[in-house]
Amino acid sequence: MTGVVGLVSYRSVVSGDEALRSFAQGPATLVQKSGELQNGLLNLKSSVMVAIVSDSAQLRREAEASYADVWRNLTADSDAVLAALEPAARSSFEDLRPVLDELRRVSDETFAAGVEGEASAALDAFRESATALDIFLKRLAALETSAAGTFTTPASDALLARIHANALAARIAMLGTIVLSADEEIAVADGQLKAADASIRADLKTLAATPGLSSASALADSWNTASATLSRFAAIGVANWQGKARTLLETRLEPLAHSAAERLDALDTATETAKQGFLARSENLYRQNEFVLLSLLAAVFALGAGLAFAIGRNLSHGLRQAVENAKRIGSGDLSHRIVHNRRDEIGDLLSNLCVMRLKLRAVIGDVALSSEQVASGSANASQAADLLSSGSTQQAAASEQASAAVEEMTANLRKTADNATQTERMAGQASINAARSGEAVAKSLEATQAIAEKIRIVQEIARQTDLLALNAAIEAARAGSHGKGFAVVASEVRKLAERSQHAATEIGALSQSTLLASEEAGRMLDQLVPDIRQTSELVSEITAACREQSVGIDQINDAIIQLDQVTQANAGAANAMSATSGELSMEAEHLETRVGFFHLGTDADALPGTLPPEFVALLGDLKPRERAGDVRALQAQAQAFVRAAPPAQKRASRPASTQGVDLQLGDAFERQSA
Repeated sequence: MTGVVGLVSYRSVVSGDEALRSFAQGPATLVQKSGELQNGLLNLKSSVMVAIVSDSAQLRREAEASYADVWRNLTADSDAVLAALEPAARSSFEDLRPVLDELRRVSDETFAAGVEGEASAALDAFRESATALDIFLKRLAALETSAAGTFTTPASDALLARIHANALAARIAMLGTIVLSADEEIAVADGQLKAADASIRADLKTLAATPGLSSASALADSWNTASATLSRFAAIGVANWQGKARTLLETRLEPLAHSAAERLDALDTATETAKQGFLARSENLYRQNEFVLLSLLAAVFALGAGLAFAIGRNLSHGLRQAVENAKRIGSGDLSHRIVHNRRDEIGDLLSNLCVMRLKLRAVIGDVALSSEQVASGSANASQAADLLSSGSTQQAAASEQASAAVEEMTANLRKTADNATQTERMAGQASINAARSGEAVAKSLEATQAIAEKIRIVQEIARQTDLLALNAAIEAARAGSHGKGFAVVASEVRKLAERSQHAATEIGALSQSTLLASEEAGRMLDQLVPDIRQTSELVSEITAACREQSVGIDQINDAIIQLDQVTQANAGAANAMSATSGELSMEAEHLETRVGFFHLGTDADALPGTLPPEFVALLGDLKPRERAGDVRALQAQAQAFVRAAPPAQKRASRPASTQGVDLQLGDAFERQSA
């Protein structure tokens, strides 16, 4: 019966799921896509209007992207709606696709016209034409000023005024082609622009032929630039893309969009009708399934009540027996045997109660023996903890004394390290000064050599001057009485040359002796600098060694402090252990009292009753645990094991560390207690 109810329920669920899927693929899709089509028409109009009236390039690019997305969505949504309609309803909307195709063609044409006709064309034309015309008019005014009263005549003045007026008229006509919307008015403005351009060009030719105004040819070049700007924007205005776009929007796109909206309204009505019909069919299917299920459930309840009464009577007896045995176990009676001959779940329960009684009896016996051992062991642990606490106190005092001695040693080593550092700094400075002295001596040696070279040059000049004075004396002798004065001058020059040569020789000797002394000083400094540098390096090594010793002493001090802390912690732990041992002894006595609550009976009472073989295997070995030996005997065995262990091997001495004192003691370090 339950299977029949389940099968009917399953079929109801399947039919409901099929109905829900049909609704999701049919009316729900129609309602959703129909609303999206209405929104698509509104977005289409918005994109076309933005393309027509926007003067921002960014907005126009966004409008182009939005326009493409709108038509993509309209196409997909219309296909989905027509596919979801029933065949009879679909035939009523066969004209929807042609209407949308025609709307697409007209909207593409309108959108393209709006994109071609920039709304900012008039403003751009006004700005650029103003710049070009301003340059032309300034040059025209400069020409009038330069020729005023000199080369001008009433005819030339009138010519210049007409050129100025036609330039302004040309600008107004160009703006008319941009801002007017009627093609006839735009054509008239374009004709006015061309007429003004032709008149200006003719007047400029006449002006260039006027005597004294030949510079008007440069003015013609300026007008050519301005005329090109005006003609370029006039061509945009003659195309009249804005007017064409507005005309297409008002005369063709709006009517087609209205027709499409009417067809979509009719489609909304059809989808609403389809939705209501589907809901009515779903309601009828639900009522049918509800009636069948209620009928089957009533039959199942009646049959279940009869079976429950029969099963209840069978279970009550077995459960009563299980409750009585559970009460006995709960009251501490573990000697009562549980006997039954059932082979159902109640029988399994009784068998498990029997296994639980037997195992609980064995566990309680083990707990009683263990509580006695715990009580004895806790007393011994308390005594050992007292001894450990006393030894830890003595160790703490010794470690404090060692810490004070190490601190004093650390202060001495730090002072030595500071003195070594200062000595290292002074040795380094002395090395630097010696090196600088060597450089100064080298430079002095070079300067002395340069002076000797210059003295040789002076000696050569004195020798040549002596030769010239000799030649002058010879020439004066040849000249006779006319050269006596010249001979006297030559004699004096010769004397000066000899004195200069003599002085240069003395200076050369002094320079040579100075050079020899400088070379000797340089050699001595060259020998002194490596010695000073080696001394600095030795002092650096001494400083590094002092630092390493200081670091090592710090590590020893830290280790002693840690040892002191560990010793104090051990003392605290020993006190806590002593207190814990007392509490453990009290808990063991309390446990013995609680175990006395259970009545275990004799070993004969422990034998199981009539249990199935599979439950007998669960009992395992229920032989009572033998009483463990005394705790003191176990401690003696542990001490004997420690004495029999091989002694710790000494580790090979490690090389001195370059980073400080090595405190790695390895296995040779053992913590000892009193």
